[in-house]
Amino acid sequence: MSFPGDLIVDPFMGSGTALVEAKVLGRPSVGVDINPLAHLISKAKVTPIEPGLLRTSTKVHS
Repeated sequence: MSFPGDLIVDPFMGSGTALVEAKVLGRPSVGVDINPLAHLISKAKVTPIEPGLLRTSTKVHS
């Protein structure tokens, strides 16, 4: 359980699910993992993508 403003710490973040949920709830979070693949996956899950960039990069050109 957490409350607004609480810092969420995940010392074994794995694929970053706790960090994603913290972001959804608007809570600051920190995750650590020794596995470089876990770091890459977590970063991909929590890094926001600017909507306009996403729209323009996914358009099909004919």
